[in-house]
Amino acid sequence: MLLKGVLVKRTEARPYTHSISEMLNTLSLILQKEVPQDILICASKLERHYAAARYPDTGVVDYGKWDAEEALECMRRIIRYVDELGEHI
Repeated sequence: MLLKGVLVKRTEARPYTHSISEMLNTLSLILQKEVPQDILICASKLERHYAAARYPDTGVVDYGKWDAEEALECMRRIIRYVDELGEHI
């Protein structure tokens, strides 16, 4: 929601996507600043979790403690990245 909020603030339009990667790329175009590769990798990993939870027909995914910890760390990294962009937003 943080990322969507930033995009609404910058564009005055609501993004019609749940894709973190897509929203990061849109923000990148707006700010003319490339998104670091590690942030895009984290976004991709989080999207895998989102799709499995929202669309059960995509298949059941087995989650372990490591998966949960990795997802939380990715979430934290993306939030930090967006917060660091705050001065440009």
